[in-house]
Amino acid sequence: MNILVISHMYPSDVNPVSGIFVYEQVMALRQQGCKVVVVSPVPFVPVFFELLNDKWKLIKNLPLKSNMNGVEIYRPRYFSLIKNLLFGFSGIFMFLAVKKIVLSISKIFDFDLIHAHTIIPDGYVAFKLSKYFDKPCVCTMHGSDINLYPGYGRISLAMTKKVIFGADQMISVSNFLKIKAEAIARPKNSIKVVYNGCDQKEFVFDLRSRILKRRELNIPVESRVLIFTGGLQKTKGIFELLGSFSSLFKQFSQAHLIIVGNGNDVKRVMKILSMEDMKNNVHLVGRQPYNKIPCFLSAGDIFVLPSYSEGLPVSVIEAMACSRPVIATRVGGIPEIVKDKETGMLVEPENVESLTKAILYLINNEQECAKMGSSGRKIVESGFSWEKSAERLTAVYADILKEAR
Repeated sequence: MNILVISHMYPSDVNPVSGIFVYEQVMALRQQGCKVVVVSPVPFVPVFFELLNDKWKLIKNLPLKSNMNGVEIYRPRYFSLIKNLLFGFSGIFMFLAVKKIVLSISKIFDFDLIHAHTIIPDGYVAFKLSKYFDKPCVCTMHGSDINLYPGYGRISLAMTKKVIFGADQMISVSNFLKIKAEAIARPKNSIKVVYNGCDQKEFVFDLRSRILKRRELNIPVESRVLIFTGGLQKTKGIFELLGSFSSLFKQFSQAHLIIVGNGNDVKRVMKILSMEDMKNNVHLVGRQPYNKIPCFLSAGDIFVLPSYSEGLPVSVIEAMACSRPVIATRVGGIPEIVKDKETGMLVEPENVESLTKAILYLINNEQECAKMGSSGRKIVESGFSWEKSAERLTAVYADILKEAR
């Protein structure tokens, strides 16, 4: 099968971990025998934006065409709108930019179907392209496209409904998102759930990595260490985590917190840490190369993700693959993989007291931590690999192509 993937989320020099789950899925599809070409639209950067910071300059300098591990990637520029009442129009502007490049691609790559990631703007683009090229359209929803974007105004909601109703097949990364999407619009076919995965050979607990990473961060071997990986933004619960750790630190001065990631609220996080006694025990290491994440997870004892909303975060799957017990909020698809009191603990979002109580329980019960971590690894091994994800996807593709004949 020849698959054209549309995803604004895809690794690049600007952000090597952006849409890493899309990249991993593409690689797994190739292992299943699929040929894949990726179109990853990039915002158009006005000249004066380059003066604001280096990020915009890097975006502007991204090549229009490149090859990553055997996959051709096209990055057409489109006029991007901020995520407010006008966000719904982004799909229209993206389609106008993508259509031209896909016309060129179609002359050298006879794709069988189009697979978009996120409902808007990418799903809308795929929907329009499917009509133009008379090819089936598949769209995967990941989280924000259902949890947040429909609330950005009537246009965003209308676009979301159009894609859910019009796509030949909607795919969800969790049952939670499936149910929520079906409440917004009736899909053409029943929504399929295809879980994300992780590389279980790379994401595994490693004692040597644990020792070396703790030594590098100046964390004593006997310390109890929490770890967070993700975007540094309010909706990821980063401020609840800092508040909880501040309380925890007063009781356990040997406790440490590793924060891996970057985001819009990084300066606020740094400001909070500069005023707290715990600052020497909080290790803000920034965004890290993806292949280094298992080392950081191995260095930690407990993975914490107090998000306000989620689809089914890959970071949780990765932590469980590394045999780390998970403390996470009871939101989105998280309860579908984190079994309360079995593979970790579920807490309520925006609740520092509940979060602190769960952390204290696991810090005081090392044997329970080990048991939960082991159970989590078994769950990941049972059904959360990229190979299984690709197998399910190719089965979905085959069904859609059979219907289209």
